[in-house]
Amino acid sequence: MTKVTHHFPDELLLDYANGSLGESWALAIATHAEMSSEAQRVIIAYEALGGEMLSRARAQTPNDKTRAACLAAAAAENTIAPLKKHADASAEQREQDPIFPKTLRRFLGVDLDGVKWRSIGGGIKQKIIETRDASVARLLYIPAGVATPWHSHRGNEATVVLAGGFYDGDMSFTRGDVEFTDSTEPHQPRAMEDGPCITLAVTDAPLRFTNILPRLVQPFARI
Repeated sequence: MTKVTHHFPDELLLDYANGSLGESWALAIATHAEMSSEAQRVIIAYEALGGEMLSRARAQTPNDKTRAACLAAAAAENTIAPLKKHADASAEQREQDPIFPKTLRRFLGVDLDGVKWRSIGGGIKQKIIETRDASVARLLYIPAGVATPWHSHRGNEATVVLAGGFYDGDMSFTRGDVEFTDSTEPHQPRAMEDGPCITLAVTDAPLRFTNILPRLVQPFARI
């Protein structure tokens, strides 16, 4: 397993363990956890804690409103269920050296070589991942040595490294690492020089770009 040094905040791992995250964030955390034994350990601990709390809870007869809500929730798909829905077992068997973790491959139905990229300028490409929540999930391809435009954040952003790596200030992020930020201070991540950086990024609000050109592209690229 990849040596991972940057992780999601524990509170988000707790939300993942209890199933309260939207699909975009659940996908990002599940992808990260496949590459991080530490994230797996924390999630398993939270799941065990939740199970213990449920086992100790005193059974009560629900009222009609609570019963209806429980039935509706049971009928709806679990947040993680869509990750299995897109599985293509035969395609997975054909893959020799997959780049994407299994959860992401199953959700997309392809590995890296099957992604249909769209250019968003400066050699950077993206693939929007259609999910069923208000947050936006995307794959990003950043050529070696290329920096993203200067930007800050109106909300939260998580960037999970799938291949290669990038620098952000004096910090470095490689495969399996996640950069989680809600900073309003501008920053400019730059891909490492030894090859392209491929990431899975999730945002819950549009970015705030410093320069005019990215702001013109922003509505069309959904960034």
